[in-house]
Amino acid sequence: IGGQGYDYGAGITHDGFSNIYVTGDQHQTEFNLSASKVFVSKFAYNGTPIWTTGSADYGNSHLGDGICASDAGVLCITGEFFGSITLGAFTLDAGTPEATIYVAKLSSDGVPMWAQKAGAGGYAFGESVGMDAQGNVYVTGSYRGTIAMGGLTLPGPSDNSFDVFVAQ
Repeated sequence: IGGQGYDYGAGITHDGFSNIYVTGDQHQTEFNLSASKVFVSKFAYNGTPIWTTGSADYGNSHLGDGICASDAGVLCITGEFFGSITLGAFTLDAGTPEATIYVAKLSSDGVPMWAQKAGAGGYAFGESVGMDAQGNVYVTGSYRGTIAMGGLTLPGPSDNSFDVFVAQ
């Protein structure tokens, strides 16, 4: 996939046509804590690159962690970001100086169909994502502090440790 600095592949999946999808992050320098952006790449069954897309620009720790695909090649991705992140036409603002989760659905051509954030109020990390046959999206990860997900508020552990969440 290649970039100008440190690159990290975190998640891999395939669709019903045996296409392979990878997500992760590309960093601006050789230092793994430098500015980064999320990438998603599609490869044919034989490894031939088809497309690569991702967040619009380098930001403070834009990380790609989880990916899943439907049989038709519709994708969901998750990870975390600080500040703001732009995925296609969708810009998400963390609203907090702490890590915030993003979840996005992409067409089989890699075009974002929607993107959402969760976690404002505490550190939150989107680690893995799944999708059922009806297209419902499920995400899991970890958090500390109190985080907001949709209309829910999840209180974290009273100490500085992390807890696990599962959300639809």
